[in-house]
Amino acid sequence: MNRVIRPGRALIVQIDREKIHAARAVLGADTRDIHPLQVLDTPEGAVDDGRLLNISALEKMLLPVVNDPDVRGIRRVLFLLCTSKMVRSDAVVPMLTGRKLERTVRDNLDVYFPANAEDYSVICEPGGVSESRYGTRERELLLWGVPLDLLRPYHMLARALDLSVAGFEWPGRAFAGVIGADFAAVRAAEAEASADQLYDLYCLAGSEHILMTFVWKGIVQLQRLVARENGDEYGEMLLVQEYYHSRFRPGSVCRQGWITGSAHDLSRVAERIGRELEISTALMPAPWGHEWTACAGVVSARLDLGGNTGQTSELFGSGRRRREISALALGAAVLFGAVVFTAASHIRWAS
Repeated sequence: MNRVIRPGRALIVQIDREKIHAARAVLGADTRDIHPLQVLDTPEGAVDDGRLLNISALEKMLLPVVNDPDVRGIRRVLFLLCTSKMVRSDAVVPMLTGRKLERTVRDNLDVYFPANAEDYSVICEPGGVSESRYGTRERELLLWGVPLDLLRPYHMLARALDLSVAGFEWPGRAFAGVIGADFAAVRAAEAEASADQLYDLYCLAGSEHILMTFVWKGIVQLQRLVARENGDEYGEMLLVQEYYHSRFRPGSVCRQGWITGSAHDLSRVAERIGRELEISTALMPAPWGHEWTACAGVVSARLDLGGNTGQTSELFGSGRRRREISALALGAAVLFGAVVFTAASHIRWAS
């Protein structure tokens, strides 16, 4: 089953290639109140696309934060995964609920999820309800997956800091919460049939990536993570915009481009996006501070992308783990049978 993030006080830690952001907050709160603690320089070579490569160096940087008197009583940490390795998939299943829905998704995960699910921690969220071309009702699902080998170093870092992991979140999901948009799946045909041709583009700019979020009528229709590489990212962003127009909104017009994030050159990024994409851009209102936008979004995070332990996929149980348990059970049965046979033989020969 999906693991729900337990409410309460926690540290929020966002680590990317250049900076470490650490804040404290009350998870599950109705407001997005966060208390920024420190912004630290990431040790050189310690992180690459969200993958922790030097845990001891990161521990040394974060230890003073953990020992700060303001957070000394907080023993949980929620990590923001600044990575392009996140996998999202939409699926349509029969109108089922409860265990029947769980069983259907579990049995067909290799069809619904575009990667090897055994190598990922996968969570599943119900989307909207739609009608098939045959007139039957169907349920839309959203599946999110993060590689297990990417999660394990974060658990090691938490243990080194004497913390427990409250959960994992991805900036794209957190950002959607900040801007008040939902991930309910909307089919292209429905979008094309609408007379409303205005959409908003929200960009979360960091040191490594720019996350583009296209929002139509409060619904996230498309998210794309574009790598920042010597200015080439703006050409790729233009291609993403063109794809969005062709896929979802033919003849559409961007009402406004909103820019925020931890990039040090945020104003220049906003100006360049406006020029290259030929849209009106402005810095998004961010009362918590632009560089803390993603951290603010995780305050209301509900589902843990990391599963139960960070060691197995927790979408309705792990197939690999079930097979391991079955193998152990079979081995135990064989051993027990051998013991019984030996004991019976000994009794028979003794008599």
